[in-house]
Amino acid sequence: MRSLIGIAGGLSWQKFLAFVLKGYTLERSYRPNFWARYIEAFTGLVFVYFLGRLFSTPPAAVAAYGVDYFTFALVGTVFSQYLNTVLRQFALGLREEMLTGTIEPLLVTVTHPSLALLGGAFWALLEGLVILALQLLAGWLLGARFLGANWPTLVITIALSLVCLSAWGIASAAFVLIFKKGDPIAWLVSGTTYIFGGVYFPVSILPRWLQVVAYALPVTHALEAIRGALLQGLSLGQLGRPLLALLAFTVVLLPVSLALFRYATHRARQDGSLAHY
Repeated sequence: MRSLIGIAGGLSWQKFLAFVLKGYTLERSYRPNFWARYIEAFTGLVFVYFLGRLFSTPPAAVAAYGVDYFTFALVGTVFSQYLNTVLRQFALGLREEMLTGTIEPLLVTVTHPSLALLGGAFWALLEGLVILALQLLAGWLLGARFLGANWPTLVITIALSLVCLSAWGIASAAFVLIFKKGDPIAWLVSGTTYIFGGVYFPVSILPRWLQVVAYALPVTHALEAIRGALLQGLSLGQLGRPLLALLAFTVVLLPVSLALFRYATHRARQDGSLAHY
């Protein structure tokens, strides 16, 4: 809890913008990689479009959402990609700081240590939202329809999903600080998302025992709530089950992940391995 209060108290608009500007400047300096992300995003969109062409009549489980298969898969694809970015970016940003040797200079500033080490992810999370919006716009131009969308509920749902997946991402970053390797947490969650998370097909078609696995993933609840708000226009009250599940994940995981990250930072400082990779 002290870590959470320290991060919240130490984050001002000036610091947030400084982290964002730093991330943008670094990424913009590698122009091929910068533009490759946008090309990749729209390549994936074309794939989903032609996949949707295979289903002129959507399966019954998809038709229950009141949309065609392209719209259903589009929402699952773009939002799962963004949530996986949230999940992975804290660890990726931290590894980048390790490789460039900038961790120790960051920690001698007046910025809270956790914020200093995790702030490098801010640009990627913001850029991910921009890419997501562009993908939805392009999908709409290709025929996807979001008639009756409940936009206020969608915004709240995305915000809660972002905080929930950030908890997993912070735990992943703690793993990197301790073991100096790619972490299994992000791999486990993101690697199972496309099978069990309801990205390309509704979770309801899975066998009962696999649905138990699916609903153990926060992404499953996030996509269910996002589709409910965007495709069916459901209100917060009508999305009570998935939103309460996300809230439960957040209440449990966020304090634990911040405590774990604080422990990892303290341990790395004590054994002198903070800048090692």
